[in-house]
Amino acid sequence: STPVPTIAFHGLDDAIVPYAGSDSSGGPFLPVVDVMAARAATNGCTGEPSVEAVSPTVERRSWVGCTAPAVLYTLEDHGHSWPGHPLPVSQADLASFMDPTILGLGGMTPEELAANMLLTNTSVDASAVIWEFFESAAG
Repeated sequence: STPVPTIAFHGLDDAIVPYAGSDSSGGPFLPVVDVMAARAATNGCTGEPSVEAVSPTVERRSWVGCTAPAVLYTLEDHGHSWPGHPLPVSQADLASFMDPTILGLGGMTPEELAANMLLTNTSVDASAVIWEFFESAAG
């Protein structure tokens, strides 16, 4: 595989794609840190990542010695949503669009699915961080 600059954001409370991995929730899903470590290896990174607190609820893992950078942001109090940008919709309105049987999410009700998609950590703005990441990687 070709090294590619990679940045990811993942919430510890994501019930749709669980951080620790899962065989049940529409999966199977591997643990997020394992997936990023594999990407880091493909990117030529060496050793363990450095871990830095970006805020009390956000941690950044940056792999070192890479041909192309690999970075993972782990967010507490964050579900399946875009970091820094809560959806401007109520849980009831969002739930009205959800059919978890179509999405393969078995045991989740539309209300549970909507609540998880509305749980958004605003301590980091993923849009701005991604822009800076790729601007730096290109340069």
